[in-house]
Amino acid sequence: VHMPVRVAAIALLSLLLIAPLGKCWRDGSVQQRNASIPAQLEANMPGAPGVTPPAKLEARLGPDPDLNQVSYVRTWRRPTEAGDLGRPEVVIILIPGFLGGATTFDPLARDLAQESNGRISV
Repeated sequence: VHMPVRVAAIALLSLLLIAPLGKCWRDGSVQQRNASIPAQLEANMPGAPGVTPPAKLEARLGPDPDLNQVSYVRTWRRPTEAGDLGRPEVVIILIPGFLGGATTFDPLARDLAQESNGRISV
């Protein structure tokens, strides 16, 4: 089989698998929130007392950057029906790999929250 045929077949298969995603969360019942919380203060990290940031970092983030924080995206389903729960029974923590990010898990997180009727929060 020639390379263009393989690429077309893979693209078609991908569309067929991904197409159902999104139908579940278009009604607005799945919510997301980006948040940052303080992390443990590291003695040599910019943001710690007495630490001067490198010039390149200071040029990008300003004179007093605080890197001692953790950012995350929370995905959950708002209760919309009588059978929905107000609080999740399970919280799943997904950590992307070296080249990934939170958007890698976005469709999965939204589908898990929707299909579980609010029992799973990601």
